[in-house]
Amino acid sequence: MTSGPSPAQQDDAAELYFPRRLTLVDATIGNSRVDEMGLLTLAGNRVVLGEPGMGKSELLGELGRRLGAEPVTAIRFINSKNPAKLVAAGKPVLIDGLDEAMSQREGDAVDAILAQLEEAGSPPFILSCRSREWQARSVTNLRHLYGAEPAILTLEPFNRTEARAYLAVRYSSVDADHVLDHLAAHRLEELYRNPLTLGLMGRVAEADTQLPGTRAALFERVCTLVWPEHDPDRQDMGLAQLTQDEALDAAGALAAGLLFSGAEAASAAGAAQVQQGDLRLADLEKLPGANAARAIFSSKLLHSVGPSRAKPIHRVIAEYLGARWVARQATTPRTQRRVLAQLHGSGGVPASLRGLHAWLAYHSQAMAERVIAEDPYGVLRYGEAVALTPHLADCLFEALRVLADDDPFFRSADWDIETATGLMIAALKPKIEAIIASSTSSVHLRSILIEGLEGTPLAGELADTLETIVLSPERFYGERDDAADALMPYRNRA
Repeated sequence: MTSGPSPAQQDDAAELYFPRRLTLVDATIGNSRVDEMGLLTLAGNRVVLGEPGMGKSELLGELGRRLGAEPVTAIRFINSKNPAKLVAAGKPVLIDGLDEAMSQREGDAVDAILAQLEEAGSPPFILSCRSREWQARSVTNLRHLYGAEPAILTLEPFNRTEARAYLAVRYSSVDADHVLDHLAAHRLEELYRNPLTLGLMGRVAEADTQLPGTRAALFERVCTLVWPEHDPDRQDMGLAQLTQDEALDAAGALAAGLLFSGAEAASAAGAAQVQQGDLRLADLEKLPGANAARAIFSSKLLHSVGPSRAKPIHRVIAEYLGARWVARQATTPRTQRRVLAQLHGSGGVPASLRGLHAWLAYHSQAMAERVIAEDPYGVLRYGEAVALTPHLADCLFEALRVLADDDPFFRSADWDIETATGLMIAALKPKIEAIIASSTSSVHLRSILIEGLEGTPLAGELADTLETIVLSPERFYGERDDAADALMPYRNRA
């Protein structure tokens, strides 16, 4: 028989624990937010839901420390010959990992838990489960046993302040603000809101001298870090048995299916319980390369949006993975023509698919030129221009010039674009100089190119042209200001 944790170990665990916020689902009271103490003071039984890596087990461990009661896994509770021995008198029994029991018992885990609770005298309980594995019928069964429905709570993600504190303690050698700013700049705040993926980013920052410097590199690194099963007790299950290509192919198929259909989420629920607007996982796993869809559904590449429902952790990740999957399926000229005909066939790329379409230029060299010609600003806005070959960069430059001729104000509704750094290559220097030096060229095209020069070696080579712009009173103030930013490293500031 093993002894429990020592007082010193308990103190260490308490110091590493981060206070959390929970939200009551379908709350009728005015304030639906509670902390750990608020959770403990709620009357009746409580069920804590959260996506993978959100910290459910850590929360139950903290509740156990406050109550002086040890949490028990759902599997252990189910298999106990005398469940009453696992219940501390006058305290709720803390049952962790109902989803893990579900995965082993093919759905009858809730009934098994209920039978054991009844055997133990129907004690009050606090139970944790992954959101997408929780089923509505579980509430009905619990109501039959206890005469009342349990309080359902969702474990809330970190905000930036919490994420910074987490990194500061767990990864003290890492510049927390640098990591968070890096994610925010790439619109990946969702990754720091999950304690597990935030920790993984901390590990990347510890291991790598530089964080990924392009959107494509960042997304690839994030995907390879996030999809595997990190729970040592689940290494013999489906997710842990996949190769990386199998996992990312399945994730890409799910992402593409959701994007093309406009569906809100993928659903593992039965046919009669699927919400309107969702796609059934059973249908998605029939797509090419999606054999592992059911396993990847439980990964951290997706996050829960309700019981048995999940969607990719961020739309930009879905667009990146969806394009990867499309490119890997469209390997012949015929299939590539058919894919692009579907995307280009309505007088332009549909707004909802511009991101996926843009990433095709990165994932498929064969389709890149046609993708760029159809929507060059989309490639610049949503895709990865830095990774283009010199030939494709020239194609993008020429396509942008055609766009500026057709629509001189093409940028009017979207000024917060990532700048065109990928076009700042030596081969394009004469063309860039010709555009920015002319006061009669497209203002919108000039603005993209001048912004793109900042921080690049090409800015030094074009310093005289930039100085002329800075000192030209006929130019717009914003244009002169951007030119000054690009010029500063190459001129005396005074």
